[in-house]
Amino acid sequence: MPCGVIIYPVVFILTSVIADVYGESTAQKTIIFGVLCNLLFVLVSTVGLLLPAASYWAGQDSFTFIFSQTPRMLISSFISYLVGNFINARLTTILKNNSKDGDIGHKSIIAIAVGEIVDNTIFIGLAFAFTVSWENIVIMILVHFVIMFIWTFIAQPITMRVVKWAKKGENPQIA
Repeated sequence: MPCGVIIYPVVFILTSVIADVYGESTAQKTIIFGVLCNLLFVLVSTVGLLLPAASYWAGQDSFTFIFSQTPRMLISSFISYLVGNFINARLTTILKNNSKDGDIGHKSIIAIAVGEIVDNTIFIGLAFAFTVSWENIVIMILVHFVIMFIWTFIAQPITMRVVKWAKKGENPQIA
């Protein structure tokens, strides 16, 4: 299980919080900024591949193998990140606009879950197409989604407190 399965749900939670508190436009700007940061990382990684390795370092083959996968992962990541997070921000805004008091509370899990499953399907489908079996791709998508959804569900009370804090400008009491 990659580490991204553990940390990546935070991106969707933050997108949902930003869309809820500051609006969909601000969330979209934040998403674009995330893509630009990812692009910078890829550019630096590519430059690292072109530079000669230190004469004493024995890990160049591994370094090259890992970072030569970057273009395929980058394209998959960009597409899935943009689509999944824009959907998450849009659904958060729709839920907020259709709630009586503008408080979406636990309903934000719906927006986050839909964004995550779209992101997982696009990323894993594109990143691993023709490198592993389609059966394994479906299993990866479902396992990643279940883990991310459980994580998001567990984090929901903290998410709601962060939203309240951001709306009021007070310090949240996370406990």
